Amino acid sequence: MPDKIACGVCGRAFAPRRNGPRRYCGPCRARAAREAARVHQTRCRACGKAFRTPSRAVRYCSDACRQRGYAASRNTAGPLRPHDGTAECRACGKTFRTPSRAIRYCSEPCREEGYARGGNASILRRPRPAPAAKAARCRVCGRSFETGGGPGKPRVYCSAACRAEGERIKNREAMRRYLADPKKRALHAARVSAAHSRRRAAAARERERRAPCGVCGREFTTVYRNALYCSNPCRKRASAEQGRRRRVLAGSPATARCRACSAEFEPGHGGGRMKVYCSRECQADGVRAGNREYVRRRYADPGGRAACVVDAGGGGAGAARSARAVRVRCRECGRGFSATSRAARYCSNLCWKKSRDRTADASRRKRLRRIRLAGRGRR
Repeated sequence: MPDKIACGVCGRAFAPRRNGPRRYCGPCRARAAREAARVHQTRCRACGKAFRTPSRAVRYCSDACRQRGYAASRNTAGPLRPHDGTAECRACGKTFRTPSRAIRYCSEPCREEGYARGGNASILRRPRPAPAAKAARCRVCGRSFETGGGPGKPRVYCSAACRAEGERIKNREAMRRYLADPKKRALHAARVSAAHSRRRAAAARERERRAPCGVCGREFTTVYRNALYCSNPCRKRASAEQGRRRRVLAGSPATARCRACSAEFEPGHGGGRMKVYCSRECQADGVRAGNREYVRRRYADPGGRAACVVDAGGGGAGAARSARAVRVRCRECGRGFSATSRAARYCSNLCWKKSRDRTADASRRKRLRRIRLAGRGRR
């Protein structure tokens, strides 16, 4: 195995190949090859010397040549003379001392005068001719008007009002194109809803006020002008008191007797019917007792006994169904079956679905036939 040598660029030890000596390792050699491929041969524009550069935009071989070239480009009248510390003012022509050749004016008034004349006292700024007016048509109202032919975009509106209306039209068209996309439309709807929610919340905060409760006297915060009570319990207590006062004024008794347990209680409030039970348990007992009494009266009647259906088991329900059973024939399959009404038409859901599908197909065929006949008539 050959001995390792140090790379001439990075200093890392590597084993050279047997086909010849090498000075660089693999990565450094590839990098050097790329840099050599990027080097260009050109000639200096100041001294004329040939030199190599990695960029084609480089024109000078050194900073000194670059400065000489820039100075020569500014002074095109002849060769650049050495700077002796003096210069001639371009506005008034007076010689003045200056440390730099780039200073052109001796004072601030001369500099302003030179800039006003275009940077040189001997070359006055030529007056530009006024641009010719052009005829144009307003995009909103269609009226003809004259617009200046100067630089920039030409006018397309005749007045500020038409310009505002044109901007509104462009905004509406842009919004219509934006909302054509379903995703953007959903995003816009969400943003609008959030904005409305924020506005409603801000308006509610502005309408908030502190008021005392009419029952317990505690202060509470509300956004409604007619709010009188702080909670539902207080509202119910106030309503019960109002109902009690109303019954006293109407001459109704202040107390009532429960129909289930016969206990005395306050009937409550409201403008509807007066309560007849003192609690929910008594109300449930009263409803069950009423149902039992209803069934007892129905069974006492011979005609109503067969029509009454009892869910307690036994033969009551079967007897009622057998008393009402009639024999009819299915319109789909033609089989006879027992039904509780003569209006029954099908023996099962399957026959009903088959009849429905056949009727729908027939209706569809009739509709297509009418469409074809109408098309032939138009031709």
